[in-house]
Formats: sequence, C-alpha cells, structure tokens
Amino acid sequence: MLATTDDQSSKPAKIAANQPSGWRTPAHGADLVMIVPREFFSAIEPLRALRSKQGLKVALADIEDV
Repeated sequence: MLATTDDQSSKPAKIAANQPSGWRTPAHGADLVMIVPREFFSAIEPLRALRSKQGLKVALADIEDV
C-alpha cells in the first residue's frame, strides 16, 4: 500500500485507448509468437522473416495485447 498527499501525486505519462486484438480467434495458430511493443515490429521483421524461411509459422503480438 502507498499513501500520498494530493501535492505528491503525479500525472500519468500517457493515457491511450485500448486497441482490441483478435488473438482469441482460432485463426491465429503459430509455431512461434514474438511478443514486442508495436513500435518495434519493423525492427524485429528480419528475425521474423528468417524464422519464416526456416519453415515456422510466425506471429507478431503487441505486448499490449498480452
């Protein structure tokens, strides 16, 4: 438990609306799921492509969806 006074409380750094995902559908079968922040999807793409070439079905998941 944490107790603070009004002058000690801070404002949130960021507030964002939830973006619903479709991860509950059976269509999302994968051999490998890479869980990363959405802003890193382009950076992880070379690894995703490599694993796909190795025959794995790869899915990228935003960490906010987990």
